[in-house]
Amino acid sequence: MYGKPGCGPCVAVKAALERAGIDYVYVDVTTSPEGLQHVRELGYQHTPVIETSDNHWTDFRPDKLAVLAKRLDP
Repeated sequence: MYGKPGCGPCVAVKAALERAGIDYVYVDVTTSPEGLQHVRELGYQHTPVIETSDNHWTDFRPDKLAVLAKRLDP
């Protein structure tokens, strides 16, 4: 997950991931030039950006987070 401080949707995504028990890595694009460049290369101009092994999207998307949680549920 790529985000930045003060980003409301970023907080919502992090909370949803934690509630679902999904492990994630958080990259602050304000302190990681590489992270910011990657987000731009994916075509995004704002955060949060969520990237999985086979997908990526921006914003708080409960529908996509639910699919991810279901896919990762043992």
